[in-house]
Amino acid sequence: LRTATWWYSIGKAGLETLLQRQYRHPEDQRELLMQPHVDLAKAWWLLSDRLESFDVTDSAIPQSALATSPGERAMQQAVTVLKQRFMGLCASMAKSSLMPPHQSLIQGQDTTIWLTYPQFAPDAAAVLSGNKRTSLPTGSSAPAIPPVEALPLGDTRELFNYARSLVSVALNTDEAETDRVTLPCMLTVLRGRRDYQPSIVIASQNDLINIKVGPKQPDSKNLTWHDVSWKASSCGMVIHLPRGFDLSVHMHENDFRTAWNVVQYAKKVEHSMRPEAGEKLVHDVRLSELQYIGSSGSTPFPQDKIKSCSAMVFERHEEYRDGNGLRSLHRGFRLLLVTDPSHKSLSCVSHELYRQNPLYFEMLTDAAANGTTAMVIRVKEEQKQCRMLLVFPNAASRSSLYDVLNGLSIGPGECIVGKMAVTSFDIRAALQGDGVSSRGLGQQNLQWQKLGVTNLRPNSIDSRIPITVESDHLRIIARHTTGCVTDRVNLGKGELQLRLATAETLVPVLQILREPQEDITASVDERHARPEVVDATTDLLRTCRSQATIREFRFASLPDLHNFQAAITGFTVLYDGVAASFGISRRMMVVPIHHKWQAANVRLQLVQAGNVTRVLAFMEDFIHADALCFQIKSSDNFEAGKGDSKGKKWTVKMVDAKFSLPRREKGEIDPEQKIRRRFVNLEGLEYAEEHDDITVSFDTEQERDRFAQALPASTTVGRGITLKRRI
Repeated sequence: LRTATWWYSIGKAGLETLLQRQYRHPEDQRELLMQPHVDLAKAWWLLSDRLESFDVTDSAIPQSALATSPGERAMQQAVTVLKQRFMGLCASMAKSSLMPPHQSLIQGQDTTIWLTYPQFAPDAAAVLSGNKRTSLPTGSSAPAIPPVEALPLGDTRELFNYARSLVSVALNTDEAETDRVTLPCMLTVLRGRRDYQPSIVIASQNDLINIKVGPKQPDSKNLTWHDVSWKASSCGMVIHLPRGFDLSVHMHENDFRTAWNVVQYAKKVEHSMRPEAGEKLVHDVRLSELQYIGSSGSTPFPQDKIKSCSAMVFERHEEYRDGNGLRSLHRGFRLLLVTDPSHKSLSCVSHELYRQNPLYFEMLTDAAANGTTAMVIRVKEEQKQCRMLLVFPNAASRSSLYDVLNGLSIGPGECIVGKMAVTSFDIRAALQGDGVSSRGLGQQNLQWQKLGVTNLRPNSIDSRIPITVESDHLRIIARHTTGCVTDRVNLGKGELQLRLATAETLVPVLQILREPQEDITASVDERHARPEVVDATTDLLRTCRSQATIREFRFASLPDLHNFQAAITGFTVLYDGVAASFGISRRMMVVPIHHKWQAANVRLQLVQAGNVTRVLAFMEDFIHADALCFQIKSSDNFEAGKGDSKGKKWTVKMVDAKFSLPRREKGEIDPEQKIRRRFVNLEGLEYAEEHDDITVSFDTEQERDRFAQALPASTTVGRGITLKRRI
């Protein structure tokens, strides 16, 4: 059976060569007896004569002739398959005019049937036969690999057959009769329907050589691709066998190129499924269907929809070390689309998302997707564009992929710190001033949903707010009806700059000043969003990566604002109000005279984290400062002053307060520096150079008392001193 399969494979390969020659030279179509015809005749003689007892293809065969033992049944099945392939091959030969003459004589063709192989020493013979248990022959007549596996004829239920070629092999031994003797063998390139890596089988005509090289399997000692050294210059390979033997394989150039391409492409596909440096696999979903359409003519996938594919998402991080240790920054995602190994032609493609543009997507759940749940992702790169139609088995799997790509999913150890109602959200260039670009998100009348903040869970069960400084997981997620903006707040100490809106009444508006950043991402639904929204989202992403920007959040209520502040800063808001005036009583040098600097309608907050309490003050048109942040302690002295109905305000004096004022530059202030002066940071406070009294005035006693109750120490009643002249 093995010899019949051998000559059938060689004869079929020879006919394919004749057919190619016939296409190139159609004028030369003479019926001649060629070597492939003789090789096929050898195989047919073996089937019809030597293997006649195993032939059960005739319907007249009695039931008693069917084999009962597993070995005989396997032989009968193999003979049946080989005969069926002969019938199909003969039909193709007749159709292609490759049949030999009805009457012809052998004229120089090789009629040898049984090839001669040398006798190897027991240890070398055991290695060549694929026997891994012992170095000595076991005496068993059963080969290590069945003939149908040693010389596969085509695709099976378990394997794909890519190529078959006649090769020459040689084994280095210590005996002159066998050392580097050239042996004819058949090399077949295969791949399992559950594996991405291919395998090769090298088999001789007899049972001498049965070498199989394939992917590494758990608890298996089979030869793997690590045991193979490719020799491109000589069109061959060297297989490092057990016990120090090396098997040299020489191939024809075309056969070598075919085997090399199949193996290397499969390795490339499997390698793309592994996380690269700085990557982490965060999501994997099996798709019902996939369609990939590229702008160029050649695409990695067929034009039509294909089934049995997967989408894998790798999150990219860039690590660097600063004074506080190793830090990690988000650098987008890599989306990999790959066919399952059940496809004979493997296909895969990778795209970096959020590298230059937002995530352009469409949600389809209608007739456009044949009634199924689907999502379209468009990638717009400099050189090419592509459209990916992903069809999911259900809506939950689609939502999971969308959540991962937008940072909405909750990772291990993470939690949702808070959800706040927001009425508007905008990002603009910092040097643009108070005017907002006409293409900004804030001008698009978007329907914003709840604002979410995600971070790691608190380290301590007593702490309600997790660490916010240098947090790799802290991110702000702003969703609207046609997209999402994910702003990662991975900042060091002193980098988070905040400002509250100033007005005569409390306004739930917060601004954040950010340096250029690469870890902000945004997505937009091109199917349902207006073109202006798509353009604004694209501009938003590019602006954030090229220059300093200001985010402006307008919340539905003050509690939403305070919850948001606590989520991103770690400080709880104890008091939030508007002071009628904020005065600094500064003593002049040398002479005992005080100057009083005073700002009106100051937005005032008291915030606390642990035992630390800080005062935030935001003012307009105050020449000495636009914003202040300083710490107050329980040991400080606070004096309460009474007001009256005649215009005297209710006050709280912070005696000898420690704070710092912005440095006053000579000449005109730099526009960038002018913007930065309007924001404060809660962690990296500057050295408190000023030690002066600060008096905060309120219009009502109730507002003064609400502020005083939030102070870290009780207030005392200020004593007025009256000087009287004696007469």
